[in-house]
Amino acid sequence: TAKSSATPQKAKAKPARPAIRIESSTMHTRWQEVRAAVGPKELLKLSEQFERDFPFSAVDQQNQALQVCARKTLTIARTAGLSSDFFDEKVGDANYKAQLKSAIRSDKEAAYQLALAYRSGTSGVAANARRSEQWLRFAADLDHARASWELAEIYNHEGLVADAARYEKRAAELGHSIPPRLPSRGY
Repeated sequence: TAKSSATPQKAKAKPARPAIRIESSTMHTRWQEVRAAVGPKELLKLSEQFERDFPFSAVDQQNQALQVCARKTLTIARTAGLSSDFFDEKVGDANYKAQLKSAIRSDKEAAYQLALAYRSGTSGVAANARRSEQWLRFAADLDHARASWELAEIYNHEGLVADAARYEKRAAELGHSIPPRLPSRGY
């Protein structure tokens, strides 16, 4: 027994993150602010501030996932040519606001539902063909098959053959069943 107590113990591997977690009412309040953020810029800003102020918190992975979603949303919006106020709508009922919040977090179905709301004038928003098309584009860029198809149809009717073909191809790649085409379709 004397020999075993004299033997040095093996050092444990260091954890990748400190074991200390700062859990406080301030952190909880700030996390609720992050979760309540609607605009992607606001979400990213609050999320990054939260990460700086509460590193290695219990919600670290969720917070990082929100940052990824916010960055993806901003990239898609920029690529699609959407204005900076695209996500700052002050209209809509509770369902609209919930769908908007989800869409900003890269929920393609929520983005598609917003397109449908603008198409039909439901969820507390007025019918707006342009806004519906923008949400279809956003949903399509999040890989929503039906949105890609509907966007292709809009572009086809507008005579934007290259855009129509691109989104039709994307719809097919995403698993949407493409109906047979007439040879006069143009592509």
